[in-house]
Amino acid sequence: MGDPIRLIYVSQSFYRIIDADPQHFPLPQDLAQLIHPDDMPSLERALRQGLQQKQAVEHTHRLSANGKTWAWWHIRAVQVQYDNPHPVMLVTTTDVSQFKESELRLQEANRRLQTAFDQTDQHLWEVDLASAFFRLFSSGETIPRESAAIAFPEGLIAQGWIHPGSVPRFRDFANDLLQGQTQGSGNFVIQFQNTGCYGWACLSYRLLTSENGAAGKAIGIIEPLPQTFLDPETPASLSPALPSSLTSDLVAVAAHFSRDQLQTLHGQGVDWLSSPAYRRIDANGDIRWVCHTLHLTVSPDTQHLHLDFYQLRADQRCCMSAGLLSVTHRSLAVSISCVCI
Repeated sequence: MGDPIRLIYVSQSFYRIIDADPQHFPLPQDLAQLIHPDDMPSLERALRQGLQQKQAVEHTHRLSANGKTWAWWHIRAVQVQYDNPHPVMLVTTTDVSQFKESELRLQEANRRLQTAFDQTDQHLWEVDLASAFFRLFSSGETIPRESAAIAFPEGLIAQGWIHPGSVPRFRDFANDLLQGQTQGSGNFVIQFQNTGCYGWACLSYRLLTSENGAAGKAIGIIEPLPQTFLDPETPASLSPALPSSLTSDLVAVAAHFSRDQLQTLHGQGVDWLSSPAYRRIDANGDIRWVCHTLHLTVSPDTQHLHLDFYQLRADQRCCMSAGLLSVTHRSLAVSISCVCI
């Protein structure tokens, strides 16, 4: 353990494992000649720290006899008494290349999976069947970050992750999972954790089993559904609590949808109504300025009064001249509905 650190003895098994000829393997020689340059600084720090603290040292690094073919080694080093002017450490080595390569392949597979998830709006979740705990994995990181463990399903329901209208069906879905059903899926209204807003999502899973066939974990996907997805069993009002700054906007807009007022206006010959700009929360949780136009018509078949609702983004003035019907599916995000009043 001088400066530099030098090898003064290696065993015959060491020669054999690194495929080196003892007659062409000079001793002593600098340790740095065998260790990968990227790993040598951390190995030297570990050895010198162990020597200073008089403790055994363990370290994993790459080693090569020819500087071309690298193997992964795990070592354990401890100081021994030796007739030498410098302290001497005895090092035992284990070739862990197979395990390290498997670990690196797994990390690469995880990075590919994470990259794929980062390009979608899907999220990964799991439930441990033994503990009945749920975890959600966030995206956008090299190693997905786990949420805190939450009791499944009651903890999710109690914390508001599941909209009240979806709770009965979600409990059935969760019960099937916990009872060991190998796979399942369902559409529910959930609270998206990145926005705090409720929306439709498809939850699906597959059950992973241990070597003896026992159910271990359910690995699932949360996939947001299009905003046009409807389910008659679930209440139409899925909005989160509005920020206090939007309360006045909500009161002003609500006046436009009074049934009696709309019927009175139509009777007076008023068929078109437009609103000033107001604020709403979009599907991503962002506050947007919008305005809307209402058109009242009478159905020739039923003589019922119908309301057509057109909503336009008011924070993009350059788009306001576009025709209402022609931009239904474009980024202007016009929504049209027909309500019998």
